[in-house]
Amino acid sequence: MSDPRLPSEMDDYMRSLGWGEHHDQWHYEQRYDFWRHLAARGDAGAAQVVAYGDAKGWKRAAHQEGAPGHGLHFLAMHRAMFQLLAERFPQHRPYLAGWPTPPQDPADRDDPVPGGVPFAPEKAQGIVVVETQPSRFATDDDFALFLETDLRPTPTDPTNRTPDRQAGLHNWLHNRWTDPDSPVNLGDPTVNIFNARFWRLHGWIDRMWSAYRTARGASDDEPRYRELLDSYRHMMAHGGHHGMAMAGAAAAPRPERLRRAFSD
Repeated sequence: MSDPRLPSEMDDYMRSLGWGEHHDQWHYEQRYDFWRHLAARGDAGAAQVVAYGDAKGWKRAAHQEGAPGHGLHFLAMHRAMFQLLAERFPQHRPYLAGWPTPPQDPADRDDPVPGGVPFAPEKAQGIVVVETQPSRFATDDDFALFLETDLRPTPTDPTNRTPDRQAGLHNWLHNRWTDPDSPVNLGDPTVNIFNARFWRLHGWIDRMWSAYRTARGASDDEPRYRELLDSYRHMMAHGGHHGMAMAGAAAAPRPERLRRAFSD
């Protein structure tokens, strides 16, 4: 089964604002230290990624993936995309609803897994934690870091990972449906936003974030929440990601490594 696509008008809107380039840049800049650390250790693929990012003029994000503060940026950036699409295309809101829960059957009718790989038991338990144990997390950022990634960078090792195998559902689920032959490969940040399965995954994440905030009595008027979400809404609505390469800017060929960005 080929990857499901969004309606063409949603696709066209995102392309007109450069969201694919933005998404690619955002994830690269959040892993800026990670890629450089691997390149310094002699990883040739990572060195190609670094050369590509440098040629595009991409910069280091203040909050690196897996570090304190990053999680809230991860949730807010993706929520901004959801809100803008829902406002622009109310008739297509069902595409943004997300999974009720991530499908675990590799032969699922709507979301079959390439190769039929069984669902990892520790990740299944991670879903239970996210859906039923909100009190485990003290802040939105803690919740997001558990849900997004198993990276936990240290000052000396940006590639350090948590031993908690339940963590990192977002990256793991992206990798689960990665298909390098798909034009909307779920593992490739440049094109995966045009894949309807991307919005099923992130719709579930966004809904779980709302449930978490409700459980701890959070208000959408909290200054930090409002400021960050409004900032990302403005960025996404105006194609204004800082440092985005101008059209036609010189750059090295996009490395194959970035087409499976969530598997590293």
